[in-house]
Amino acid sequence: MKKVFFWIFYVLFLSFFDIGLTIARISWIMVDSRFYDFLLNFNIKNEWILEKLLLLPELLFIIISLIFAYLVSKIKVSKKVF
Repeated sequence: MKKVFFWIFYVLFLSFFDIGLTIARISWIMVDSRFYDFLLNFNIKNEWILEKLLLLPELLFIIISLIFAYLVSKIKVSKKVF
């Protein structure tokens, strides 16, 4: 039963996180130039590094998904029959 609730929570979390990521991605177009200028203030001149820094939301989503997948794999299920 715990595993079922965890999976429901997991799917809901990923759904809301994906919706949030989509909203952030849409608003990212408007903020992109300001964020790019913000990174340039740190004297990051390498274009490759700047492109990778702009991918941070996707990397964050992947890391959180991997952490949850690890936590799901560690859940022990009892063999009790109700």
